[in-house]
Amino acid sequence: MLELAGHLADAEIFASARYRWVLAHDHPDLMPFDQDLLATRLHHNQADPDAVLALFEGLRQGNLELWSRTSAHERAREGLHAERGPSSYEVLFREVAGHDRFHLSQIDRTLRAVTAAAG
Repeated sequence: MLELAGHLADAEIFASARYRWVLAHDHPDLMPFDQDLLATRLHHNQADPDAVLALFEGLRQGNLELWSRTSAHERAREGLHAERGPSSYEVLFREVAGHDRFHLSQIDRTLRAVTAAAG
């Protein structure tokens, strides 16, 4: 579970950078990242859960505040994702929200399975 929390924080870090690149530059390149490599090399399994959560929460709050300051025109600005092609700020923002929901559902299923097996 700690690696998953680290993954969510990593995704928010990359999203933060991508949002800002797209808003500040004209058609910037958006690099993909290897989630497994990050989890291993950043030692997510050894991280302090409170620190990971604090990092995620701070980044998410900053990203929500940034979103609230942008216009529809700015949200349509695009970057070029190396794997997915053109991606607007709005699409990138919505993808991260969907990414979170996917993993929250994954966590819920895991907790239910563990609870059922223990009980």
